Amino acid sequence: NRLVMALEVDLLFRQLELVITMHLSARDGDLNVRMESVEAAGYDLLDLLGVDREALGRLMDQAIQRQVEAGLGEEARILGVTTGDHQLVITARMAP
Repeated sequence: NRLVMALEVDLLFRQLELVITMHLSARDGDLNVRMESVEAAGYDLLDLLGVDREALGRLMDQAIQRQVEAGLGEEARILGVTTGDHQLVITARMAP
């Protein structure tokens, strides 16, 4: 599932629009986030800053997994991810 988020950031005297594009999937009970781009003013900030897309995706995987486990227990498993026009749904199962 491809997720595209756009947000406005106020920088001193100028507004900047960020467009974040990522792919989300569930694999073997875990979330898999693959970062495609973080764009501003026509530039991909990940490229400009030399950010490792895989490492950033893993950090996001871990952060979301911690939130799921905080709500459902340590052994919670992510079953699926779906996206809509204005929503992201992560389906998970509590530990037995």
